[in-house]
Amino acid sequence: MGNRCFECQPSLRPSTELPRSCRTCLAWGRLDGSECKACRGFRRTYPEDICGSCVRPVPVADGHCRLCRHQARLLARQTGDYAPSAQHRVSASGQQLFLADTQRRITRHNSGRRVAHTPDNRDIDADRATARPGVWFPAAWPVHQELFSLPMAELPLRILCDDSPRQAWFAHLEPAVARTAEAKGWSEDVRQSVALTLEGAVALHEAGTPQFLASRVVLLGGDGKRNATRTLELLADIGRLDDDRAVPDDQWVANQLALLPTGFRADVADWLNALRHGGTRRRPKARLTWQNYFGQIRPALLAWAAEHETLREISRADVVVALEAPTPHGGDGHTRVTALRSLFAFLKSQQRIFADPSRRLERKITRRPQQKIPTRLPAPTMEGIGRTAHTPAAWLIIVLTAHHALGPAQIKALTPHDVDLANSRITVNGHPRPLDELTRQALARYLAYRAHRWPGTANPHLLITQQTAHHDRPVSRAWLGYALRGHQATLSHLRQDRILDEAEAIGARDPLHLAAVFGIKPVTAQRYADAVHGRHDPTTEPETQGPTGPEHYR
Repeated sequence: MGNRCFECQPSLRPSTELPRSCRTCLAWGRLDGSECKACRGFRRTYPEDICGSCVRPVPVADGHCRLCRHQARLLARQTGDYAPSAQHRVSASGQQLFLADTQRRITRHNSGRRVAHTPDNRDIDADRATARPGVWFPAAWPVHQELFSLPMAELPLRILCDDSPRQAWFAHLEPAVARTAEAKGWSEDVRQSVALTLEGAVALHEAGTPQFLASRVVLLGGDGKRNATRTLELLADIGRLDDDRAVPDDQWVANQLALLPTGFRADVADWLNALRHGGTRRRPKARLTWQNYFGQIRPALLAWAAEHETLREISRADVVVALEAPTPHGGDGHTRVTALRSLFAFLKSQQRIFADPSRRLERKITRRPQQKIPTRLPAPTMEGIGRTAHTPAAWLIIVLTAHHALGPAQIKALTPHDVDLANSRITVNGHPRPLDELTRQALARYLAYRAHRWPGTANPHLLITQQTAHHDRPVSRAWLGYALRGHQATLSHLRQDRILDEAEAIGARDPLHLAAVFGIKPVTAQRYADAVHGRHDPTTEPETQGPTGPEHYR
């Protein structure tokens, strides 16, 4: 346009997103300027002059440009002659064009062994090659830049036989699979599935890319041959994971807030954020707690949205109506009272409302109903549980609950070191307990099964599953409940039955004994004592007067 160059007409410059050729070495690729990175570095080092082979005004070294020197190197592989006198062959043979920027520096972990000087790492000096363990240093591998991207469904999930850069990168990462499998006690099937998934991840990513996107690794776990979960753990352990996935809690909050009107959304979002992350004078709540808070008040928020635009318009009468409505998921409604008070107290502290409508409510609305009295399980139910054939893990859970009244948190926290079969002792929350023969047999049976099923597991907990055997987290509370699947009872019912049985066995009202034996709170122990011996009301007892009169002092 008008005989002007790109410098004079910047709008005519080609986009950096499109492949083009370097103006100096004519290499083709996705460039971020008019020259490739290698030519820019070459220009900074050597002056511009007329090349002795191609006769172009470009930066030259020893009378020849970078393109001709590359061509001479290619010819030297055929003749073995790379002397300066061989440069004359370049003009006679022509130029072999190549892709730009095919040398990528990759950060590789030094294992402490001396690295041999091969064509792939000849740029590594002797000091870095003998660096101490734990030191990271760069190594250069030849890679081909990806000029365009294929759809995910059309990408190969295996490294092609002629793709030497990806083969070298996978060969560097593959030993980490064996080390992690040995450290975490992975089975051979898990190790092979992780290796297959890692190969697919290397094949999908750009060659030489040091970080792997978690969102793309997850897509590899669709079939039954690959294990994306363990592969993500492996990449995270070796520092090669770029977790670009959305946080599940953030996604849950966004989905729930989308149901609320615009006027409520910002206030509720800030309140949930304060519950989740805490603040200078507020501790963060557990995930189940703040999710339960929102679930309890969501019906009230939706009902208020039909008549109000913001939470500043909510009055005390609206709060009373919301508290008198049936709870959405059952229960006594106490959590709903707590959640509403938490919401409006937060808004009041942030000066978003003028008055807190949840304060100074009538006691009959906010009073927590009397807790249910524990009851014994029917005898046929207990007999049915005893006659059913259970797995070693399920039977151990039943015995620890029905015989020792352990709660789910206590069972999940048990470790093999807490069990002393030789001395018939088990340690719960730091307190040793004697083992009866029934519990001892259940523990011995499960430990034998655990050692046979997962001999190399590194999970420190006593109870493990097929999933938790490959990491160090405990089993879930839901998995413990599966021990009574098919029975008209729960672990909570079994625990209550055991405590009530102990309260009847002692033959007297002694809540302190129950609190000491089962590690429960005195208020809870009193409730169990009342369930067996009736409610104790000290105001109805007759007053007893001590001895008085002169005969008392004789």
